[in-house]
Amino acid sequence: MVFWLADLSYGDSPIGVAGGVVPAVPNDTPVKIEASSESTTPISRVNTDLVFLEGSTKLLLTNQRPIIRAIVQDAIEHLHCSLLVRNAFPDPVIAFAFTKDALRLAAERCDKPGGSIIQFRLQEDDEYITKLVSLVSELTSQISRLMFNDSPVHGSP
Repeated sequence: MVFWLADLSYGDSPIGVAGGVVPAVPNDTPVKIEASSESTTPISRVNTDLVFLEGSTKLLLTNQRPIIRAIVQDAIEHLHCSLLVRNAFPDPVIAFAFTKDALRLAAERCDKPGGSIIQFRLQEDDEYITKLVSLVSELTSQISRLMFNDSPVHGSP
């Protein structure tokens, strides 16, 4: 899997991503953390379509094709970095914008076949990006609930 840091460095502080620590770099310099050894098989637009639950308008990450899963997982990492560095408690409009930016950045940085198709669809198809934003937002809130519900509260008996 590939993780990129771009526009997220904060002074001289290192930012941790996926267990690694990356030294701060100028804001316009992307840093590749881990290389991918995936196949370069061609992919079509159909392979970038979202897969809904049967008879529903709900998306599950596990039902999506591998390219979509990879971009959503990378977008979640980018979103976590944005929340840590830029604004930990954004209002809904800003949170939506952060999530859109994270998806677009993940698609732009994706080196797997189909990444450019998804990047184009995120720019041109409002329904496509809205559905993916809702998926990323839901997964991010689930992760936050798990983190905060399972952690001990300081000062409690």
